[in-house]
Amino acid sequence: MLAFLLVTAVLAGVVFGLAPALQGSVRDAADALKENGRGSTDGRRRSRLRDLLVASEFALAVVLLVGAGLMIRSFAGLQAIDAGFDPRGVLTMIVSVAGSGQAEPGRRRVFYDELVQRVQALPGVTAASMINHLPLAGDIWVWPFAVQGRPPARPGESPNAVYRAVMPGYFRTMGIALERGRDIAASDTLEAPGVVIVNDALAARTWPGEDAIGKQISFDNAAGARRWLTVVGVARNARQEEWTRPPDPEAYLAVMQTRDYLESAQPHSSYLTLVVRTGGDPAGLVPEIRGVVRSLDAGVVLAETQTMEDAVAGATAQPRFYLLLLGTFGAVALFLAAAGIYGVMSYAVSRRAHEIGVRLSLGAQRGDVVRMIVGQGMRVAGAGAAVGVIGALATSRAMSTILYGVGPADPATFAVALIVLGGVALAACFVPAQRATQINPIDTLRSE
Repeated sequence: MLAFLLVTAVLAGVVFGLAPALQGSVRDAADALKENGRGSTDGRRRSRLRDLLVASEFALAVVLLVGAGLMIRSFAGLQAIDAGFDPRGVLTMIVSVAGSGQAEPGRRRVFYDELVQRVQALPGVTAASMINHLPLAGDIWVWPFAVQGRPPARPGESPNAVYRAVMPGYFRTMGIALERGRDIAASDTLEAPGVVIVNDALAARTWPGEDAIGKQISFDNAAGARRWLTVVGVARNARQEEWTRPPDPEAYLAVMQTRDYLESAQPHSSYLTLVVRTGGDPAGLVPEIRGVVRSLDAGVVLAETQTMEDAVAGATAQPRFYLLLLGTFGAVALFLAAAGIYGVMSYAVSRRAHEIGVRLSLGAQRGDVVRMIVGQGMRVAGAGAAVGVIGALATSRAMSTILYGVGPADPATFAVALIVLGGVALAACFVPAQRATQINPIDTLRSE
């Protein structure tokens, strides 16, 4: 796509802009008089060539402006995406207990609890919690689940949900709204009944038209005894791994009810991500948090420290850069195309200055001359626009994979492109036409 726009812009701005000048540079004064004064066949051929150049330039400009418009609308849509959480003032870091004294199954629960409490007591910290897989972190677990009261699904047909395990305060820390029910509580331990918080997407898909609170689901293998988790809250949808992808069904379990993170020796079970919200600069908390961890266990490792704003920027960096690059390039290409259109049409109109002078000497009104020239130029531009719309439709379909929030045949974008370029063509015709009407008819006749 970049190569196409580059070639198109160069052709529009250079080839069509220079061709008339090169054509004019090789003919002598006698040829010019023949074309303007006597309407020779060669002059008509050159006139048709100029019209073709103008129409081609306009067609290419339509393609470029439509492409740029689609990129700009896509960029605006990308900027308007609601993350579902508030990344401002949030610091995150992975806490790994592997190889430390806290790796023992019986010690993790106490360590995680004390870590969160001590971090939350730091000056400037307004909330703190932990989660197994942070949104936009590049890893995601999707597990099948069963619904209480419904017959078991056939193999491969079970509903799936993004699986997360969180500690109390996670939703407050991340700024995710709990729309109904309650948060995970400190009392939600292995000894207590299992609980789960689901997002809007899971609630709407699993229990459409019903209140999800009090319903039960299970992530256990159907071959064994299921542990049913009661839905105690419904959270607002939040972006998960792909910034432009709508949130999938998602379930938040309690870390303290998940043996995998409290007792398992598997590598993926030996770390959680600490999430901290502060009213000041999140990066300023890093030394203090490291000090808290060292005071608890110097063998615990902290890794991948970053703010959530950085995480959001990283998740959107590639599409933002791509859309911004294409949008900027499209704007530059539009400028080149507009300059080429103006140059070609100004040249074509200026070559008729002699004819205009003759018409004026025979009694033609200046307004009639302007309308004649503008009308002829706009007819050529209109023909080019028709071809350009066809080309833009084909090009925009090829761009569909990089568009967000706008279709490749968006009527508004096409309409704006045609209006803008129509105005450019009108100005390109009107300005030299108005200038040509200032010719003194007597001087024109003398030149004959």
